[in-house]
Amino acid sequence: MSNKMLCQNNFRFLKYAMIFQRIKIQTKLFISLVLFASLPVAHAGEDANVINWYYATMFGTGYYKVGDARVGIIQIPFSYTFKTTREKQDSYGIKLLVPVSAGFHSFDFNELVDLPNNVATLSVVPGIELEYLVNESWVLKPYVNAGVGEEFTQKIWSWIYGAGIKSRWILPFQKGEFTLGNSLNYAGYSASEGSTRAMISFVAGLNWVTPLNFKLFSRNTNIGTHFIYYGYLNEIDFIEENNEPFTVRNELEIALSLGTHKPQSFLGFDYARYGLAFRYGKNLRAVRLFSEFPF
Repeated sequence: MSNKMLCQNNFRFLKYAMIFQRIKIQTKLFISLVLFASLPVAHAGEDANVINWYYATMFGTGYYKVGDARVGIIQIPFSYTFKTTREKQDSYGIKLLVPVSAGFHSFDFNELVDLPNNVATLSVVPGIELEYLVNESWVLKPYVNAGVGEEFTQKIWSWIYGAGIKSRWILPFQKGEFTLGNSLNYAGYSASEGSTRAMISFVAGLNWVTPLNFKLFSRNTNIGTHFIYYGYLNEIDFIEENNEPFTVRNELEIALSLGTHKPQSFLGFDYARYGLAFRYGKNLRAVRLFSEFPF
């Protein structure tokens, strides 16, 4: 066997070994999350109603406060990219998304070590996202998703669904770039206790990234900031323990992030950006972690 063929075989072996290791880590994370949900649940009282099924699913990983209620969300973003327009500059791409979200009622940062005992909701909402390359700077992303969630305190389950289209337009600027993102979304849920909600939302955001003069993990770095506006045609409603309704019509998010030129693997996932975002609206305050501009 020639040295060239030997190197090719070794490369294939390492590639498949890395893929297997990533699948193993992601599977362990998923099993751990399911086991957490099966542990005794800390009864949070009737404020469990503060969970708005679709909002909690699309929020990501973070913490939000509605009225006097506090909710923590941890999301594991399982995904598989079949084809992308970014790497090969093909005219279309397709991606499978399987986000798994766990919710914690009456969330308290002082109880972080006891999170497994406080899992109150678990949802899995798989979906398909397509990419269409309009030109070198503009990508459209229609998507659809549907799944199910369960609230363990009150033993309620819910169908969760969504569909829409995203737009991403990139404009190089000096050494960095501006990205303009927009999305139009239709989403909702239908819960087993009879509540049904549907909403239409419009989201617009601007992201600016500029390179830095130092390296992280031996990779070139950049710093980014984004501003995102969330507008809901139908108000998002939350119900507190005294049945007092809280509604949210608009939200504004401001964020700061640190990125690398090439992705860095962490817990079996590849991340090229690490960011912290602050979101606020009438009756709602939130902070969340993110790894990409959400368009």
